Amino acid sequence: MKYLYSIIFMLLILFTHSSWTQADEFRGHTITDTFDGVKSVYAADIDGDGDVDILGAAEKAGAIAWWENDGNQIFTKHTIIENVETFGGAISVYAADVDSDGDVDILGAAKDADVIAWWENNGNQQFTKHIIDDAFNGAWAVLTIDMDDDGDVDILGAAYYADDIAWWKNDGSQNFTKHIIASNFDGARGVYAVDIDRDGDIDVLGAGFTADIIAWWENDGSESFAEHVLTFNFDGAIAVYATDIDGDKDIDILGAASNADVIAWWENDGHQNFTEHILVEEFNGAKSVYATDIDNDGDVDILGAASNADDIRWWENDGSQNFTEHTLIDDFDGAWAVYLMDIDSDSDVDILGAAANDDSIIWWEHIRTPIPGDVSGDWTLSEYDAALILQYVVGLIDTFPVESIDSPSSGAPRDYELRLPNLTQATTEKIYVPITINDTTGLVAGSICLQYNPAILKAVDVLPTIKLKGSYWDANTERPGEVRFAFATAEPTGGGGNLLIIEFEVLPNTEGHVSPLTLADVNLSNSMAITTIHGSLTVLPLRTALLQNYPNPFNPETWLPYQLAEPVFVVIKIYNAYGQIVRAFRVGHQEAGSYITPDQAAYWDGRDNYGEIVASGIYLYALHAGNFTTVRRMILVK
Repeated sequence: MKYLYSIIFMLLILFTHSSWTQADEFRGHTITDTFDGVKSVYAADIDGDGDVDILGAAEKAGAIAWWENDGNQIFTKHTIIENVETFGGAISVYAADVDSDGDVDILGAAKDADVIAWWENNGNQQFTKHIIDDAFNGAWAVLTIDMDDDGDVDILGAAYYADDIAWWKNDGSQNFTKHIIASNFDGARGVYAVDIDRDGDIDVLGAGFTADIIAWWENDGSESFAEHVLTFNFDGAIAVYATDIDGDKDIDILGAASNADVIAWWENDGHQNFTEHILVEEFNGAKSVYATDIDNDGDVDILGAASNADDIRWWENDGSQNFTEHTLIDDFDGAWAVYLMDIDSDSDVDILGAAANDDSIIWWEHIRTPIPGDVSGDWTLSEYDAALILQYVVGLIDTFPVESIDSPSSGAPRDYELRLPNLTQATTEKIYVPITINDTTGLVAGSICLQYNPAILKAVDVLPTIKLKGSYWDANTERPGEVRFAFATAEPTGGGGNLLIIEFEVLPNTEGHVSPLTLADVNLSNSMAITTIHGSLTVLPLRTALLQNYPNPFNPETWLPYQLAEPVFVVIKIYNAYGQIVRAFRVGHQEAGSYITPDQAAYWDGRDNYGEIVASGIYLYALHAGNFTTVRRMILVK
C-alpha cells in the first residue's frame, strides 16, 4: 500500500517539476520503390472496407495509382492511369466523393498534359475518367472543397505556367464551370482552402513559385475574392497549408519555399493580421509542409519534406510554439511530398512520404511503448494516472482504462471553467490570487500551470482550498514566470468556488505595470471541454503624479498621462502662457491606477473650449485630483 501511495506522490511531482510524455518513434515500411518520379501522395479509404489505402502521382510515368490495404498494411497496387501522352507530368493526386454517391473518387493534375481530371468510382473500384479541364497550362495541384456552400463538391487547382488559381463549380450533376480566382499569380504551385477569417465561407490560399509569394484570397460569401499577400519574399514558394498552430482558435498559415530552403508559419492575431515565424531556414529544397498533432499531446506539430536535403523532418510543438526538430529520414532521395494519416488504425498518427528520385512511397508507423504508470492509456504520465491509482487502491474501480474501455468512477468528462480575477495591489505588498472553478463534480485529478510576468511578481506559495480536502497534491513555484500545481483524489467534492489560492509578492519599482495572469496546460480529469478565463494584476502607484505629455513638442495632438494613488475625482486643465484657461476636461471619478497609454490618458487635440485651433507656444497642463494639484509644461509647434 505504501508503495502505491509513493507512486501517486511521484506522479504529482513529475508533473509539477517536469514534463514526462512518451517518446515518439517511427518505423518505415516501403509501399513502392518503382513509381517513376513520384511527387504526390495521399491517403483515404478508397474501397470502403474500413482501412486506409494509399494514392500517388508519378510525374515521369504519367501515372496515378492507388495501393489497396488488406487491413494488415499489406498493399496491392492498382493503376488508374499510366500514359505520358494523355496524363504526362502527373504531379498531384487527391481523393473525395466527387459525385456524392457514397464512394471515394480520385482526382489528379498533370502539368505536361495541362489536365485536371477525376476518376469516378462505381463502388467496386472500377474507375471512369472525366476531364475537368484540359487546357489548364501547367496544372500543378488539385483538391476538393464545397466552395459555394451548395452541398456538392467543387474542384480547386493551381497552374504553374498559366499562373492561375482557379476553381470549378459543380452543378450537382458533375458538370463543372471554371472560375478564375487569380490570373497573374506567377508560378502558381501550391493551393489550399479553408475559412481563414471565420466568417462562414471558404477562402483560398496560394504559393507562387516565380512570384515568391504566399497569399490568401478572401471570399465575400458570393465567391468574389480579394487578394491579401503575406509575403513577397518567400523565394520559390511551392507549398501552402493552414491550421490553428498556436491553439488560439484562429487559422494560421504555413508555407514551404524551395529556393530559400525555408519552412515558415504566419500567426493570425484573429483579425487576419499575420506575423511570420521561421521554423527552419536550412531545409535544402523544401517542397512540402503539413501540420497536425503528431505526438498526441494536444498541440499542433509540423511536418516537411526537402528534395535536395533528401529529408523528411517533423517539428514538435511544446504548446508554446517552441519547436524541436526530429529527422525522420535523411537519405530519401528527392523527398518531395508528405501526408499524415492513421494508416494502421491504431489511434496514432503515421507519416506518409514520397521521394521523386527514389521513385518511392514509404509510410512510417508510429511506434509507442507503454509508459510504466500510464494507467489511463493516454500516452502521458500525469496527475490523472495518480487519481486512477488512488481510486483503484480504495476500491472505487476494479480495472484501469488502459485495460478496459470502461470509464473511471468519475463518469464522462465534464465541462469545466477556470477563472482568474483582475486585481490591483501596491508594490512590495503580498497579494492572494484565487483560481475559481465552476463545479468540482467528478473532478478526481487536475493539473494547472499559471503563467505571470516575473519582472512584476514573485510566486511565494500555493494554498489549496476546502475543495481539495483529502487530496494528494504538489506545487512548484521555483520556475520564474509560472506556477505548477497538480492534485489527485479518490472522492471528488461538488459545487463551485475557489479551487486554490496562489500567494504572490509584488516586486519593487513596478508601479503602473500590469502582469497578465494566464492559465496554460490545464487538465481536469482528462476533460477536453475546459474553458479558461485569464486575469491580470495591476500594480498601483505609491503616489499621485502628473507625467510628461507625449509627444512633446507636438502638433496638433498630444496625450497627458497621470497616475492616482487612490480613487478620486479628476479634472485636467490647460493654460496658456498668461495663465488663462484654454481647455478643461472633467474626467470624473477614477479608481487608483496608472492612466498612461493612449486609450487611458487624457487627450488634447490642440483646440480650446470653443473648438478653435490654438496658436503655437508654451502651454501648462494641470492635474486636479481631489486635494492634489500639480502642473507641467508642454510645447505646441506648428
